[in-house]
Amino acid sequence: MKLARKLIFALVFAVLAVMVVATYFRVEEEREALLLDVRDDHVMFARALRAIVVATWAHEGEERARALVRHADIEDTHLGLDLVDRASLEESVEQIGSSGIGSRRGRETVWVYDDRIVILEPLGIADAPQLALRISQPLDAQRAILARSLWHGVVEAIGVVAACTLLVVGLGWTFVGVLVQELILEARRIGTRSPKRPHVRLSQDDEIGELAREMVAMSDRLAEADERVATAHKRRLDALEQLRHAD
Repeated sequence: MKLARKLIFALVFAVLAVMVVATYFRVEEEREALLLDVRDDHVMFARALRAIVVATWAHEGEERARALVRHADIEDTHLGLDLVDRASLEESVEQIGSSGIGSRRGRETVWVYDDRIVILEPLGIADAPQLALRISQPLDAQRAILARSLWHGVVEAIGVVAACTLLVVGLGWTFVGVLVQELILEARRIGTRSPKRPHVRLSQDDEIGELAREMVAMSDRLAEADERVATAHKRRLDALEQLRHAD
């Protein structure tokens, strides 16, 4: 079964490599989709909250608008809300430029870190043009989803590899291992000139089956040749015996 083991190892390695690559790309696609969903949700929320803050600023004053943002910053939601000025914005840009991925979606600026997402929504207030609404949220939930997806991919890969291994073992033993063992016994019988012939299946329609048929045919030809040699030898012995009797 050495040949079957080699086939098993090759197939398992190939299937495992394919599953690893497929799992990687699937997780990457899910990560991109999750980030896009989070970004779009937060941008919509930022626009809605901006409209409320701007209206409150215009009708009830700056303090009321800032209080509105503070009250909206609820710890249970893990959503950070605050108002930043131009200096803080520039400082954030410098910090994010080296540690995050920045992009723009309309007037909003979106930064994605490894552990959180940050969105800056300019308020566009004439009395405070430097103010912007900053929304930040950790990406722990999204990372947990990706971890589960990765684990599911690992389990799926293990299942596929196990199924392929069992399939190859069964097919390898049925179509390769058994017939090869029979051919080995046939070759040994031919080498020892044993008259006892093992049962060799000749119905398998592939290269191994063709090899078995050729080996059986060779065995038959060798047997016929041995029989002719034995007959000729017997005739010579009979002729010599007759000559001795004639003398």
